[in-house]
Amino acid sequence: MHSALESVDPLSRTQHSTTLPSPTLSQHDHFLLSLPSQQSSSSSTRPTTTPSSTSEGRMKRSSPSSEGECDGEPTKVQKRQKNTEAARRYRQRKVDRVTELEEALKVVSEERDELKLRLARAEAMTDVLKGMVGKSG
Repeated sequence: MHSALESVDPLSRTQHSTTLPSPTLSQHDHFLLSLPSQQSSSSSTRPTTTPSSTSEGRMKRSSPSSEGECDGEPTKVQKRQKNTEAARRYRQRKVDRVTELEEALKVVSEERDELKLRLARAEAMTDVLKGMVGKSG
């Protein structure tokens, strides 16, 4: 029973730590608009597990310095922006690579079609020559 109380205490502390970063996040409304929709869908699925594990990580990082909370949030925002840009660049490289492969496929297909025509002509010429040899011999 005592261990059950210990597991409840970190959750209650976690809830307090969850309420502290929320006002700081509300300063960045444009990010909050995207975050709550993702959190609300995950919180409806797992209301206790997901927020507590996320909040504990925040609590451990922000507790060593009280000023870190103010400085930590812009850092998180900057990290999110960097990650968003990196993801955008990755997606663009992926699109560029697919386009490049499609162009290479087109070139190879055209070359294949040209080789098929040359083969058909060569086979036709072979048949004509065999016919000429058969008639004369």
